[in-house]
Amino acid sequence: MKKIFFVILFFSVIVNSSFAEYKFGVVAGTNIEKMIFEKRTIYKHHNPYGYSYGIYFERALGERFSLRSELSNNKSTIKFENFTTQGDHYKIFIEKDYLSIPILFKYHFWKSLNISGGLQLNWNQDINYTFEEMYTNRAIKSFSITSKVSKFDTYICIILSKDFFLFNKNLDIGIRILKGINKIEENWYLDDKAKYLQFQLLFSLQL
Repeated sequence: MKKIFFVILFFSVIVNSSFAEYKFGVVAGTNIEKMIFEKRTIYKHHNPYGYSYGIYFERALGERFSLRSELSNNKSTIKFENFTTQGDHYKIFIEKDYLSIPILFKYHFWKSLNISGGLQLNWNQDINYTFEEMYTNRAIKSFSITSKVSKFDTYICIILSKDFFLFNKNLDIGIRILKGINKIEENWYLDDKAKYLQFQLLFSLQL
């Protein structure tokens, strides 16, 4: 219900804006996310692919500059193995379902190449934690930790993208790097401080 309300609000802002000044479209792609730990490096990461899809709008601020924002639904999975100094071996999965809203300044610096930067706010809808102890073959434990973590995460976002034309429509293909600003404190399910790091490949098609 929250997602539906959020989408309606987002579209309301667009409809009440001048269509002549804005570009609108859809965005979709894939992502890989990991955690950067502070104290230790004895974590072995595996990188399952996640997905992202949503809508975007963009307003020109001059010949080379524009302001862009998006509303996307996202799914990402962080998977890593933890080898403790006591000889324990754990396998951990963190599955995140969230809405993302980046606010980006875009610079068209050479022909059809663009560079963008800004901030992204993630609104966490559901975060599921799965734990498996490898050496004792204990059963997998899986539960939601949504109520125990921050409802919002903030990222610094940098994008390199290129414009193509497909059936008289603009297709933008971009590679994104997102570095988490919020620090995940050491807690009952994670024995180290960490920050998120995410890589994305996104396709944006103007409508």
